[in-house]
Amino acid sequence: MPYASEALDEMVGGSDIQACSDATARRMAVRAYLRASTLLTTSENDDVEIFGFAITASLASLTKKRGKHRAHIAMQTRTTTRTWFFELHKGARTRGSEERVVADPAVNLLAHSFGLPGNALEVSTQDTTETASADFAPLFDGSRGVLGTPGTAFLPGSFNPLHDGHTQMRADASRRIGQPVQFELCVRNVDKALLDFIELARRRMQFNESECVLTTHLLSLKKQMRWVKEMA
Repeated sequence: MPYASEALDEMVGGSDIQACSDATARRMAVRAYLRASTLLTTSENDDVEIFGFAITASLASLTKKRGKHRAHIAMQTRTTTRTWFFELHKGARTRGSEERVVADPAVNLLAHSFGLPGNALEVSTQDTTETASADFAPLFDGSRGVLGTPGTAFLPGSFNPLHDGHTQMRADASRRIGQPVQFELCVRNVDKALLDFIELARRRMQFNESECVLTTHLLSLKKQMRWVKEMA
């Protein structure tokens, strides 16, 4: 449960997003999922369905807040990223009451996600769900290294967003080497959080299918060796 900004930055892989945001909730859920996955490898219960569940909220405090009182909730499984968002009426409740208003729906949303009985929600939520295709899930859990049809030359990046500088570098590189250059979007970066399915779908929309490959490899040499094995 990170509270200090430094602890949160370490958990989500950077300080480029707000603490109370959809992106932060998703990154926390992914981190929780990865932790559960690590623990599962040392367990005898390898058929357990694991998940990550996270909440980040901006609630009443001793100092008056300028922004809205709100909560972002996220859940990550091997095949699905799901988020919920709702606002609280500012000034209508104490801190303790707001915590309860957030906690109760969170427990019920988690129960509903697994088809378990739960109470009706007392708040109206905005929901987003992205379910991975059959070839996305192995990329996410690391059992597959490449998604797409890799060529021989690549321009790696996070592409958040894709901008003119990227396209110009790609065109220049292609002219210099005399062959097509593909964009390479790495799902697992050295210093950043693993991309969830909502974020991955958003970034993939920037490319034509043939001009981008997705990878899970952290270092260029490792990528080359993995690609040789997978294409052999």
